[in-house]
Amino acid sequence: METRAAAPHEVVVRMVRTRILDDVERWARARALLSAEELGTLGRLRPRAVRRDYLAGHALARTMIADVIHADPARIRFRPAPGGRPELIAPRRASRVSFSLSHADGIALCAVSAHHAVGADVESLRCVGDDPLGVAATIC
Repeated sequence: METRAAAPHEVVVRMVRTRILDDVERWARARALLSAEELGTLGRLRPRAVRRDYLAGHALARTMIADVIHADPARIRFRPAPGGRPELIAPRRASRVSFSLSHADGIALCAVSAHHAVGADVESLRCVGDDPLGVAATIC
């Protein structure tokens, strides 16, 4: 996949099917990107599919942010903001970057912008109920 930095007016959105991490080598490469805190969270998650979604989402966010700011994905640092949403704290030049990360039921999604606030979400059909289009109309 070709990568490039986002222009000032762009929002970059990428999605992956998390089953790609069923490959042991891909799992190890993605895991190597995570911080100690993220690894702790990953280790506490059950079942394996939930761990896979978490790992895919965090690796995706790190690589996308790294593309935008031209940094090593392993050097990206997050902290939980009020409400639990992660926010960037390092490297310093990333402070203006906005990102949104979501994962559920085998899909990880991330949106990144260098200059605009962004939000993205993936929901499980189990959680949405009988009227997913109604939920989408309400939220979007």
